[in-house]
Amino acid sequence: MSVSRIQPGLTSRPIGSESLRWTSWPIFDERPEAWLMTIFAIAVGVGTGVISHSLITGIFVLVLLTVTLSRLWLPVSYEVGTLGIIEVVWKRRRCLAWRQIAGYRVFKNGVLIFHALDENAGSGLFGMYIPTTGHRDAILSVLKRYVGGELGRSATD
Repeated sequence: MSVSRIQPGLTSRPIGSESLRWTSWPIFDERPEAWLMTIFAIAVGVGTGVISHSLITGIFVLVLLTVTLSRLWLPVSYEVGTLGIIEVVWKRRRCLAWRQIAGYRVFKNGVLIFHALDENAGSGLFGMYIPTTGHRDAILSVLKRYVGGELGRSATD
């Protein structure tokens, strides 16, 4: 199956026996959460402008929040394969080799990949979040094969 620009979403195309490629577009794939964050960002920008009595301050805050939340509006392509995990946002390509990954944590809608063995409160800021909508089992099987078990879980869990 090829990735369609007309109907954004999570689609896959097999690359090899252990590889998976898909595109996620959060504004369409995670509708309630993404739209609520967008509405909240607009409300914060407008609220800041009203409270500060400054249109420029409100616009400045809205622009900052737009840049911060920009990954909501851009399609993100992922490839999980024998070389590691590749994430492509716009024209920026981020590659993580399997040896750079210390572990992962599974969440309801995705997987957080950890770079460092330290799993403190701030370690998630430097990790890579991969949405698993529609491909959860395939992604987890590849991660289990190359990385091992989930961080904080024993093999019997």
